[in-house]
Amino acid sequence: MFQKLYLNQKNIPLFGENIFNQENSNLSLPTEVSVDGNYILSSGDQIQVNLYSDMLSEESQKSFNILVNQTGTIFLGGLGTINVRGKKIKQVKEKIMILGQKKYKDIKIDISLLKMRSIKIFVLGEVKSPGSYILNPLSNILNSLYLAKGITSNSSLRNIKIVRMNETITIDLYKYLLEGKKEKSYILQEGDTVFVPVNNKKVTITGAVVRPATYEIKEETVIKDIIKLAGGIKKIARQKNVKIKRITDDSMKILDISDIKNTKIKNGDIIQIGELEKKYDNGVYIVGNVMRTGLYEIKGGEKFQNVLEKAGGLKAETYLENANILRQTEKTVLEKIDFNLEKDNPELLPGDTIYIYNLKDIGKIKYARIEGMVEKPGMYKLYKNTKISDLIFQAKGIKKKNVYLKRADIYRIKSDGKIKVIKINLEEVLNGNKKENIRLEEYDLLKIYSYDDVETKDYGQIVGAVREPGNYPLQENNRKVSDLIFQAKGLEEKGVYLKRADIYRVSDDGGITIINVNLGEVLKGNKKEDIKLKKYDTLKIYRYNEITEKKEVNIYGEVRQPGNYKYYDNMTINDLVFHAKGLKRSSDKAKIEIIRNTINGEGQKQIDVDLNKEPNFILKEYDQVFVRNLPNWEIEKIVCIKGEVNYPGMYSIFKNETLNQIIKRAGGFKKKAFPKGIIFTRLEKTGENLTKEEKVKILKEGFLMPEEMQIRVNNIIYNEQKNKYNQKIILEDGDCIEIPKILSSVKVKGEVYLPGIIVYDKKMKLRDYINAAGGLNENANNEKIYVIKYNGKVQTKKMFKSIKIETGDTIVIPKNEIETKKLKTKLFDMLDTFIKVITAYKLAETTF
Repeated sequence: MFQKLYLNQKNIPLFGENIFNQENSNLSLPTEVSVDGNYILSSGDQIQVNLYSDMLSEESQKSFNILVNQTGTIFLGGLGTINVRGKKIKQVKEKIMILGQKKYKDIKIDISLLKMRSIKIFVLGEVKSPGSYILNPLSNILNSLYLAKGITSNSSLRNIKIVRMNETITIDLYKYLLEGKKEKSYILQEGDTVFVPVNNKKVTITGAVVRPATYEIKEETVIKDIIKLAGGIKKIARQKNVKIKRITDDSMKILDISDIKNTKIKNGDIIQIGELEKKYDNGVYIVGNVMRTGLYEIKGGEKFQNVLEKAGGLKAETYLENANILRQTEKTVLEKIDFNLEKDNPELLPGDTIYIYNLKDIGKIKYARIEGMVEKPGMYKLYKNTKISDLIFQAKGIKKKNVYLKRADIYRIKSDGKIKVIKINLEEVLNGNKKENIRLEEYDLLKIYSYDDVETKDYGQIVGAVREPGNYPLQENNRKVSDLIFQAKGLEEKGVYLKRADIYRVSDDGGITIINVNLGEVLKGNKKEDIKLKKYDTLKIYRYNEITEKKEVNIYGEVRQPGNYKYYDNMTINDLVFHAKGLKRSSDKAKIEIIRNTINGEGQKQIDVDLNKEPNFILKEYDQVFVRNLPNWEIEKIVCIKGEVNYPGMYSIFKNETLNQIIKRAGGFKKKAFPKGIIFTRLEKTGENLTKEEKVKILKEGFLMPEEMQIRVNNIIYNEQKNKYNQKIILEDGDCIEIPKILSSVKVKGEVYLPGIIVYDKKMKLRDYINAAGGLNENANNEKIYVIKYNGKVQTKKMFKSIKIETGDTIVIPKNEIETKKLKTKLFDMLDTFIKVITAYKLAETTF
């Protein structure tokens, strides 16, 4: 009821600002990116080239992992050096194919991207953390703004510049934010500078629109266009109540608008789309010491005593000398009307709130409101001598960041209904200054501001290796580099680069000047380096790891942990092998290949090293080391055979060993073996990633592989006369063979009355087994019956005349999907079931 004591003008955000919120955004760089043949190669990309041909030696057919050097070329063994910079992957493939066909017949080539290069770009202007950033070459302008921690409230999203060599590209992000359209120009390139300029033309729209916000305008615009940007108006909008707050040279004006289609807007305008008032057009509220508080209907000219009667009258101990009516006037200011309950009977108006007090409450219950940068804004009781600090305490204190401490305001209603604004220094209040910490009065509103709420004349920004990065005021005697560092609570404890810091300064034409200072000298008090900052300057403090290039070497091939490793002075090849957890048994120590980039323009250089002779060979930064495997080395392959063989267990298989051969090694079949029912499972590709130890454990201990890792091999035909399988099945690593016992039964499952196992009888047919299981029940689908043969093959009802039921088969009767007819009476069902059960038992007796 007190919320209309003032105009609640909230801080309206800039449209698009929240998309770069790092807690909710999905604009971070992807860790895995797939590329196609149109990917354009350049220095720093790492590719894999596979060559296949009958004319190549077995060793030469292996993969080449190649880094595109700084000259944009790659070295491909006998094919020589090839320039790939600026070319698509598919173009490079065609080039290598042409070169290869000159030397080898029927050559086949496959190229894939192993590792993307990095690109360095700059993000400057109205972003929260300007500076240089490392991205991948598929990154776009949105990714760069995300890394720069988003945009400021003064930024332009419709006039972003990408400065590339001698070219400037202008981007309007509204096309993406409003329509989802991404342009090719969004993709960034090495050395690009993304500059976000100041937003010089903007309007704010509030009230009953879908997206209240501050919008940037590019040309002459009317109100209707801004409403469209804001997503249109809501149903609760009062289209006849549209106002514009406009700042002129020396004042602020409010304009009532009737024509939204043709009314032009100006820079800085605030458009208010009115809402239907939440107050009732024929109701008043009565609260306090009455029998029934609440909302009551009134008619034109109705007076207080009539409403009091509807509310059940006064309670005991009512304070009769004074009651209050709070009334909203046309000027959006509350008017407080005092009256005597015994003597006065004022006329009421719709929307009035009437307060009736208890004798005990007089002088006790009063309220004040606090808004803005506190943890819990709202209405709080005033006690005797409640001060500003007390109200802040009730609101759980001020927020930790972005609070403007130099000023807060108290809005106070005077006796004539007008509002008085009292300015206070919030910082002095918090420091215990009694003069500033004044006593509050009933209906006071205390407003605590953020930096975004206050338009300071001059401010500077500090980012990087400081304790509290952010925006800080630049005052006349407090605007040097050291002053800004002090306001940010000083430098971080470790890892700060002291030889240089940069000041990014925006000129009047939108250009950027970078001024570097020696941070170490600034801290020593060198006045020459501790220069004065200007409005909108951004001071960037660097960390060591930002400006020092990461030196590393790479190792691939037959080591336990291939990858990238940090390079240090006098690092040997033996050191690198140690960091890679050592060599594999399959490694050829005499065949170590090092690819080294040269700086004399010769491209890449190949160095062959014998680790047995040169374990202390000195590496250089960015060397690529390839450890080859021994010629003719075969990785040990394990299979499992279990069940009815004489020697079940784990077996290491030879190259091209077959199913029949492994059964022979396992001592052949036992007497009770059922070879036709063989169960043969094979690892899928996903299972190939298992280690040798994991495979052995699964096979040895009889664990089942997950379904996605195995596939059952069906239709393996056993030749009884030759006592072996007809197919020549080549075994693979991870295969599992199970030979079951001779089965003497047939399983019947599904929609029969007695599902279960029936003793096998050569004379019995499909229908005999179904009858032996009690016959089909009322839910059975007679048309969909099928048989799973002992070898896994499935036969359907269409084949019934030719089907032969054999031992180990499973007959499946599925459920009818169509809803069955209503059942007969319970008595008939029970009798029918009883007859079928008796028949089943008799048939079972004759079978046995």
